[in-house]
Amino acid sequence: MNEHHEMRKINPGTKRPDRRLNKSTGPHLRRKEDGLDILDDMGDGVYRINSEGYFTFMNKALVERLGIAPEQYRRIHYLELIDPQYHAKARKNVQRIMGGMEGIPYELKHNGANGQIRIVEVYSRSIHEGEKIVGLFGISRDVTKRKLVEEELHKSQELYGKLISTIPDVIIQTDMSARIVLINDVGVQLSGYSSAEEIEGRDLLSFIIPEDRKKANENLSRQLQRRIGPTLYSMITRDGRRITMEVNGDVLRDTDEVPYGRVFICRDITERKQVEEELERHRNLLEDMVKERTAELEIKNITLQEVNMALKVLLKQREDDKKDLEERFVMNVGNLILPFVEQMKKWCLDAGQRAYLDIIETHLHNIATPLLKNIRQFNLTPKEIKVAVLVKEGKSTKEIAEILGIATGSIDIHRKNIRKKLELSNRKANLQSYLASLEQ
Repeated sequence: MNEHHEMRKINPGTKRPDRRLNKSTGPHLRRKEDGLDILDDMGDGVYRINSEGYFTFMNKALVERLGIAPEQYRRIHYLELIDPQYHAKARKNVQRIMGGMEGIPYELKHNGANGQIRIVEVYSRSIHEGEKIVGLFGISRDVTKRKLVEEELHKSQELYGKLISTIPDVIIQTDMSARIVLINDVGVQLSGYSSAEEIEGRDLLSFIIPEDRKKANENLSRQLQRRIGPTLYSMITRDGRRITMEVNGDVLRDTDEVPYGRVFICRDITERKQVEEELERHRNLLEDMVKERTAELEIKNITLQEVNMALKVLLKQREDDKKDLEERFVMNVGNLILPFVEQMKKWCLDAGQRAYLDIIETHLHNIATPLLKNIRQFNLTPKEIKVAVLVKEGKSTKEIAEILGIATGSIDIHRKNIRKKLELSNRKANLQSYLASLEQ
């Protein structure tokens, strides 16, 4: 594949990022700094690409599989290594991951070392810096041999037997009665036996725990009509250890489509199931803690509601007591004091005594009336309040001036300010009538 031609097709008009390396940032030093050199020991290909689609890391297995120099990969876009017929699938999966969704495992083809076509399974997930997705991390498992086995199983039993020994998963072939006739080395090792001869001839169901055997028999019956998808079974090894296997099975048929056996591909997912079960346990524990905390908060909420209700009752009682006190006070002023003031006004009093008596009567009326309470909202000065009360009582400017001991001109100014604060400046409303209305 022509690298520069492919890049123009991938990113037209886009300048390649500067991927040049120097001695201080060489591939081996960078791998140690990133802590990724340990991945060189893995058999699967491991890689990392940035948000632009360029590789920022490849482990040794992937570099060797692709047949490229270690310092080359930082100048390569991921699509340059993939067979064009898989570009759309690969691009869609990368866009999905960069968009914050889970990656979907998929298969693709690419040219390996010496131009060999390799079939790989790709597993990817996003890389975050804070909440931002800056790239993805992937594992590329070479499944070329396994795919060849699946495609050639019906063609050559001898070839099939040779190839399955190289597959990392457990391969088992049985006759139609589920008696094992062939098992690969991975299966022998996982089962705890020393050789395939110790296993071959035994009933496959004897390796499955009793609780799962009914499900296995049902799947064997259905398998004659259609292929059964991945199924989980718990199996027992020779030393009594329980493992969880993900099993894919199919029926083997001769050239006349007559069933003569079965083949199973089994993958040990015990560790994965343990992690899932541990996560489920923690999730349940967290849910229980949330439920417990929710119950506590509900109890506290009920208690607060009860306290709030009690406070409302107390405040209502206080308002009622206050209102009752005010009513009794007003009634006492009106019934026990003002009648005597009226009697005193009939005495022979000089002008000064009568003026003081009028003031006392006025203030008593003010105490027993809501006028003062209502008039305070207009921010009148103490002197303006006195003038307003006397105006409401019908006193003239001259009378108010004599009672308060100030000039009539000052009374006029106070009356003007009162009208302004009561927003009566531009209205022809009678000040005395308006003040009287505030008592209602």
